[in-house]
Amino acid sequence: MEAISTGTFDTETFVKGKGAWLYDKQNKAYFDGTSGSGAVSLGHQHPYVTRAIISQAGKLSHTGCKLGSDIREKLAQKIVSMCHYQDGAALFTVTGSEAVEAALKVARAYTGRKTIVHCKYAYHGKTSGSLSLTWRESFKKYSNLKNNNYLSIDLPDADANDEEQKSHIKNINEQFTKLSLKNDCPAAIVIEPIRVTEGLLSLNKQFLEDLINTAHAFNCIVIFDEIYIGLGRCGQLFYADHLIAKPDLILIGKTLGNGMPISLIVGEKKIINSLPNGIQTSTYSGNPICCAAAYASLEVIEKERLWEKAQVLETEFYEFLSKAARKYKFMSNIRAHGALFSFTCVTHDGNPFPVLASQFKKNALDKGLILFSGGFNESIVKLAPPVLMTLREKSQFKYLIKETLRSINVIISDIENGI
Repeated sequence: MEAISTGTFDTETFVKGKGAWLYDKQNKAYFDGTSGSGAVSLGHQHPYVTRAIISQAGKLSHTGCKLGSDIREKLAQKIVSMCHYQDGAALFTVTGSEAVEAALKVARAYTGRKTIVHCKYAYHGKTSGSLSLTWRESFKKYSNLKNNNYLSIDLPDADANDEEQKSHIKNINEQFTKLSLKNDCPAAIVIEPIRVTEGLLSLNKQFLEDLINTAHAFNCIVIFDEIYIGLGRCGQLFYADHLIAKPDLILIGKTLGNGMPISLIVGEKKIINSLPNGIQTSTYSGNPICCAAAYASLEVIEKERLWEKAQVLETEFYEFLSKAARKYKFMSNIRAHGALFSFTCVTHDGNPFPVLASQFKKNALDKGLILFSGGFNESIVKLAPPVLMTLREKSQFKYLIKETLRSINVIISDIENGI
C-alpha cells in the first residue's frame, strides 16, 4: 500500500493512456486536464516518443551519471541550439526540484555569494533548497530549513499600473543595495514568469525586463524556472523568448520528457561550468532512455510548432471560459496563458470560495475529467490539458467542463449555506 504523502486521486488505478485520456481497470476513460502534472504536453503515449523509448531500451538503458552516451550528447547539443545562448551548455538532472537545487549551486559557484532571492507565491519543489524558495508554508512543516541565505520579495499583479510596478522595482533595488552594503549581495534571483501552482499568476513583461536589468546591475544571476511553462506550453518555445533582457539560466523539465523523468539547466557555458566536476551528480541524470524520450519530444515540438498550437488554445479557451463565466456567476478572474487556464470560484458577493473549488474538482472527476484546484486562496480551478489535442478531444474537454459547471450550478446554494 502506498504512503498517504504521495496519495493519488480517489479513482480506480489507471492502466493505460492515449492522447488526452487515461483509462482505469474497468476501461472507464478520464480526460486528463492536468497533463500528468503538466508533463505530457504531447499527450499520453505519443507514438513517436514511445517508439524512441522502445528503440533505446533495446540498445542501451543505463550508463550511470558519469558515463556518457550518444543520445545524451545529441540531446545536449539540440536543447542548447534551441535556446538563446551564444556559447551554451546543458547540465542534466532528473526532476524539477533537482534542477532547482543544481541551479542554486551553479549561481553560488559562479558568483561566490550565498543569498538567493525568490518571489511571493512561487513553487519550485519540495527538496530543501527548492523548498526554501517555495511560498506555501504547509509544505515546509517537517523540513528543517535554515533560511538565513534566502530573501523573499513581493511582486505586483500582471495588471498593476506603471506606478505600482515602478514602486516594486524601486523597493527591490533598495533591498539589493542594502544587502550589497553589508557585503551580502545576492547570488541569484529565481523567477517563475507564470506561477502555475498558486493559480496561474503572471507578471507584466516590462516589469520582468526591469527586474532582470535590476538584478544584472548587481551582477546577480537571473534564473527562470520554466519547468512547467517551457517548450511551447506558454505560447512561446520559452517564455524568455518574449523578452529583450534574458535570464542567465533556464530550468527545463516536464514537457521535455513527455512523461519520462528528465530535467535540464541551460545557460552560458562560462556560468554552468563554474560548478566543479563531481559537485552535481545523480545516478539517473542523463539516462539514455530518458534522453531518447526527450530528443524525440523536442523533434515533435519543433515539427508541430507546439507554441503556435498553444497560442490557438489560449484564444479558444479564454473565450470559452469567459462565455461560461457570463452564465455562471461563481466563476471569476479567467486566466489563460498558452495552454494553461484557470478561474477563481467565488461566493455570490465575490469572495474566494475554497469549498466550491474543491467540490468542482470532485464533480469533474465524477464526470470523467481530472483537474486541479487550490491556488494561493484555495479557490482556483486549474486546467492544463495536453497541447496536442484532436478536434474531438477539444470538443469532449469542453463538454466535460460544461457538464461540471451545470452540476455545480444545481447545488451551489446548498454549498453556500453549508448544507
